[in-house]
Amino acid sequence: ASNASLHWIRPLDAGLRNLADHLAPGGVLAFSIMLDGTLRELHAVRLQVAPSNPPLARMPASADVERALEAEGLHVLRTSEESLEARASSAAEILSVLHRQGLTGGVYSRGARPLTRGELAALCRQYDALHWKPGGVPATYRIGLFAAKRSGGAPQ
Repeated sequence: ASNASLHWIRPLDAGLRNLADHLAPGGVLAFSIMLDGTLRELHAVRLQVAPSNPPLARMPASADVERALEAEGLHVLRTSEESLEARASSAAEILSVLHRQGLTGGVYSRGARPLTRGELAALCRQYDALHWKPGGVPATYRIGLFAAKRSGGAPQ
């Protein structure tokens, strides 16, 4: 079982292959994973502010995860997607929370070069201008939930 960490494994299919290799016959792999569309507001504004410096990668789509599981010979038992929205007082607070969680250095947030201070300030201003409502600004998280079984166990 894994909770929202497998999206950091690149390439994803190699990580899933490793996990599948450790399953006993009939064993089930169950996990949640962040999907493409996570922090979509932030990514859209980032592209407006620094169009020549996009993130190096996108999170996987649900179909990509399902294909990778099936490629490893696992039978997909369940899939579902959820969209959760967190609120913060400002874009600066969202960035601060992500930084404190250690989520600002990966391929999903890093471009070919770091954003400049001016670009970060413009990102915050634009994000707040586009998305602020009473209650703050949103940060959307797309979460995929998966369960897949290795062949050889009792039917379920």
